[in-house]
Amino acid sequence: MTSQPSATADQLDGFVLGFPDLLPGDILLFRAVDPDPVTRRIARSTDSPYTHAAVYLGGMQVLEAGGKVVEIRQLDRSDEEDCIIGVFRSQCGFSDDRVRELKAFAASLAGNRPDYDKDGLKNFRAMRTKFEEELFDRLRLDYGKTMAREELERRPYFCSSLVVAAYIVCGIIGDTAQLAYQPDAFSPADLHREPTFGWFLGYVTDPSNEISADDPLLNATSWRDASDPQDRWWRRGAAAS
Repeated sequence: MTSQPSATADQLDGFVLGFPDLLPGDILLFRAVDPDPVTRRIARSTDSPYTHAAVYLGGMQVLEAGGKVVEIRQLDRSDEEDCIIGVFRSQCGFSDDRVRELKAFAASLAGNRPDYDKDGLKNFRAMRTKFEEELFDRLRLDYGKTMAREELERRPYFCSSLVVAAYIVCGIIGDTAQLAYQPDAFSPADLHREPTFGWFLGYVTDPSNEISADDPLLNATSWRDASDPQDRWWRRGAAAS
């Protein structure tokens, strides 16, 4: 067996990011540099090495479901050292109103501290299959039905289901589309395969971490500024976020 060619983030032209480049609303997908057995099982189940997801809030904080509860957590150096973090940014844009909605949702969840959805994660494959099989019937019977904000603020989540809920609350996923985006039917892999959740911006990771040539994010839709590919306008505002 031959090993896959690899490169460090620094060697991938145009895909090198740092935490100061992030903006509120960005989706962070985490690939462990040295995955443990649980992480490897998740990767096999979802057919992707990216096994954790979070939403960036600004100020080096993320909203995530990990461990025992949903929480707001501070990013730190260990995230860069231990993980390759793929960054996705919505092409819809995060206006001031959307950022306020996101932060209000995060604050409410932090206050309610809903449990981590272990059962949802355990039963994910069955839930995903059921979702796909019943989607058209649900759209026909329940088109226009939405989830109440209060329900979204109190229900349990695993990592990627929380990201989907945040995008519903912020309006990236509109009311008429909600039935097609049942939160607990989406894995971290679904987030990088589905353009609704943004285009691939680049990697945040320690310069020494290697990224394999078959990394799935390299085949995702890449962010490009149509006016000037060399002028990443979003960097000018990142420091203020």
